Amino acid sequence: ADPDVAGVVVHLRDVTYRREVEARVQRGERALADAQRVARMGSWELDIATGAHQWSDGLYRLFGLDPRSIPPSQELWTSTMRPDERETMRLTIIEAIEGGKPFAFRRHLVRPDGEERIVLVQGEVDVGPDGTPLRLRGALLDVHDAAVAEAALEDQRQFLETVLDTLDESIVACDADGRLTLFNPAARELHGRGAEPGLAPEEWARHYGLYDVDGTTPLAVDDVPLLRALRDGAVRTEVVIATAGEAPKLMSCTGCAISGAEGERVGAVVAMRDITAERAAEVQLRRLADHDLLTGLPNRAVFANRLEAALTRGDQIAVLFLDLDRFKDVNDEHGHNVGDQVLATAARRMAAAVKATDTAARIGGDEFVVLLQGVDGPEAVATVAARIESSLSEPMVIGGQRLSIAASVGVAIPEPGEPLDGEALLARADRAMYQVKGRRHG
Repeated sequence: ADPDVAGVVVHLRDVTYRREVEARVQRGERALADAQRVARMGSWELDIATGAHQWSDGLYRLFGLDPRSIPPSQELWTSTMRPDERETMRLTIIEAIEGGKPFAFRRHLVRPDGEERIVLVQGEVDVGPDGTPLRLRGALLDVHDAAVAEAALEDQRQFLETVLDTLDESIVACDADGRLTLFNPAARELHGRGAEPGLAPEEWARHYGLYDVDGTTPLAVDDVPLLRALRDGAVRTEVVIATAGEAPKLMSCTGCAISGAEGERVGAVVAMRDITAERAAEVQLRRLADHDLLTGLPNRAVFANRLEAALTRGDQIAVLFLDLDRFKDVNDEHGHNVGDQVLATAARRMAAAVKATDTAARIGGDEFVVLLQGVDGPEAVATVAARIESSLSEPMVIGGQRLSIAASVGVAIPEPGEPLDGEALLARADRAMYQVKGRRHG
């Protein structure tokens, strides 16, 4: 033993808690680093007075740099930016420092290999007790994938908006709660106004001029095409839209419900097409097929169908067969144009001389037939025949000329027990007409 050493003093201190705290701090730092790596983000801090930067490993990782290879600096930060964005960022930082307010903006991050990523820069200003800005600190988050997806959605939205804007069809849509969300330009022009989300569905018919196909009955709320599509999943119908100062329009409506990602109903859409002219053309075509072009009276086929139907029902009927006397002379002397006007005038007089339930038809040349329904015996039929003859014998003034014609009328009434044959009845009326014409002309 050393004779000069009188003894040894050993000081022991329990550092267990300190080691536990240090371990927790290390675990926290690792967890933060892992979180930044997983979230593709990094943190940063800038001392405003000295210009010194501090970057997390996560920020270096986003920059595509090794944290051990180069110290952080303003120059290095700037080098990761696109030249066209540097001035905007500089002004944003200056404004944040001067105002002492948080900031956030997106920029393009340029990595050493040339790859570009869209990142979100967020930060805030730390100030001293006297309000002096001391440092900037914040985070940088890689939002490239989300930004690309947003851009793709925006492109898609713009595409769909352009399509809707150029369609001739009127497109309207609502959300799941029945709030109007979309009127394309054609729909706004059709209604004279746009979508009004605050308008209750019960007010749509009145506000937008929606009517039943008769054009006079306001559309019931349950029959509104957009609400039917939302309720039933699909709709195909016709309505009339009549707005102030505009002629009513017959609209063909086709729509369906819109479903979300989970299959839930999120709204509905309806396309409307103006079929007013189309429907009028169809009516005209059907009329041309069923009516005489010159006089507008039903043609032989329509007359035959109505006659057969009346016989089948057992109606009390009579058939008149008319031939215009002196028409050939008028036609030869004054020409076909005048002759056509004579025929048209005779047709109007003939139709006016019978009931609306009767049928007057032109079957060719100057020959006409009349189907009388609900007749009350031969005397009543004779009265109608006389009325027609009298009407047709009245002079006509055509082209300044006074013209006169007459008519020979043959009558046929079904006899009890007679077979129900329309053609036979028509032939009997034809023969009766010739008998009248023969007696008249001797």
